[in-house]
Amino acid sequence: MRSQNTSDPDAFPTLGESARARQASVRIDVLDGPADVYRDGKKAGITPYQFTGKPGERINFILKRKGSCDLHETVDISEKDQPFVFTLEKAPEQ
Repeated sequence: MRSQNTSDPDAFPTLGESARARQASVRIDVLDGPADVYRDGKKAGITPYQFTGKPGERINFILKRKGSCDLHETVDISEKDQPFVFTLEKAPEQ
């Protein structure tokens, strides 16, 4: 029986390499200009915005822009990076 050389750094992936291999991203964008991205009640950034997570993970967020209706959305992270483009409706005039 031949023994495996465990001192070879390429023999086993490191935890970091394994975790990175399982990550994918979702890019969120909005037509007609930028919008604020909110997640868990906090502003996460401005579009275009990228979420990174594990495939199968569900991302809930809200897109907000002055003069537009808030858009509550959910996207699922898949094995491949994906772009999503949304349209915000104009808010009713008061």
